[in-house]
Amino acid sequence: THLLPFRDTGVFADHHDDDDHDEHAEADHHDDDDHDEHAKAEHHDDEHHDEHAEAEHHDDDAHDHGALDPHVWLSPENATLWLTRIAEALAEADPENAQTYHANAEAGIAKLAAAEAEARDALDPLQGRTLAVAHDALQYFEAHFGLTILGAISDADANTPGPARLYDLRDGLSTDKPACLLIEPGTDLRLLDTVNMADVPTVVVDPLGSDLPQGTDLYPALIVTLANRIAACAADQSAD
Repeated sequence: THLLPFRDTGVFADHHDDDDHDEHAEADHHDDDDHDEHAKAEHHDDEHHDEHAEAEHHDDDAHDHGALDPHVWLSPENATLWLTRIAEALAEADPENAQTYHANAEAGIAKLAAAEAEARDALDPLQGRTLAVAHDALQYFEAHFGLTILGAISDADANTPGPARLYDLRDGLSTDKPACLLIEPGTDLRLLDTVNMADVPTVVVDPLGSDLPQGTDLYPALIVTLANRIAACAADQSAD
């Protein structure tokens, strides 16, 4: 399963798309004349290394929420993997119907691939534009489709944001207004004024797809619906 880390901050420092890669590569790869100086800075002695490792690798008790973002189902990559693994497990438990399980998984994967392609087409115009979210629940969707989410009002656990988080978010987004703010059913709209995003177009997205018909097509419909709603919101802002 593809896993992503829990994001603790209101403004995300790492939200660069592929277009930024060359710029980072140019900054990261120095010529030979700079290599020795760079190596000195990078390679600390063992004492410093141990201290760095201690700071970087937290144990399970360090984060009550855990180290990982729990919204793993919003990655179509994960969903495709799970379909295969579920079919394998069912086929092993019920060999007589193994062919049916594998056929169903293949059909599900084909539906998901079609939904993913449709979602990419809808989201393609958003490349190079920025978004924000009320609840940091879309990181897997963001990563899979190459979106740029600048920040979130509340974290992945939907905790009520404190003053420091709201201040950082308001300050961080003051010069880079997102094309759309993604909110969820029940979002406290008063928070939008707090972070100076009351004038940013909003759209309601539900990571659970609770407003969609239940059944075997729910997941592909969820992926397409999220993409279409986000794209439509950003298009409205562009038209304005």
